[in-house]
Amino acid sequence: QTCSGLGQKLELNPTKLFDWDKTLNQGAIRQSEYRVGGRRWSIIRASRLFDMNKKIIDFEKATLDKLLYSTRLDLKEDQGGFVQSFSFEGIVTGIIRRRRDKRGLSEKTLGSDSQFFDMLPCDTCAGQRLNEKALSVKILDKNISQVTQMELTEVFKFIQQIDTPLSSSIKAKILLVLEQLIGVGVGYLCLDQP
Repeated sequence: QTCSGLGQKLELNPTKLFDWDKTLNQGAIRQSEYRVGGRRWSIIRASRLFDMNKKIIDFEKATLDKLLYSTRLDLKEDQGGFVQSFSFEGIVTGIIRRRRDKRGLSEKTLGSDSQFFDMLPCDTCAGQRLNEKALSVKILDKNISQVTQMELTEVFKFIQQIDTPLSSSIKAKILLVLEQLIGVGVGYLCLDQP
């Protein structure tokens, strides 16, 4: 499952990465590892793939995509007989790779990077936090996710309707707990609340 059972995924939002009216030389990239004069900014400059004096908003789509999503490119720079080898990868590609690896990433960096991400429902489970197999099991035409989205008063009525040999041993216990919760005034709650 893509979300590891969380029902949500973090997705990098490139629109938050830039000050769109600035150039790369002016510090258009907001992520701290790409600050002007820093190592990653210097790699972008040395790659000569981008106009460092052009506003980000004026980049053509193909150029912006390369800046954001390029896979690793091994490059060489020759400066007066001194050849330096280095690799360039797109900003989004690099941030996601480093975030997955996490080695050498401080909590501060992980925390500051969170401003560039959006929390979205998982594509695989649509936010239901269960895999397809679990969601396919139904009782009275409802799966476990649908039941947990009901208020406790609705769950109580739903459980009362279940009448199978397998349910008899646990049904009474579940109804008792639900009745107690409703009795103390929390019948409006849903089981899937964070």
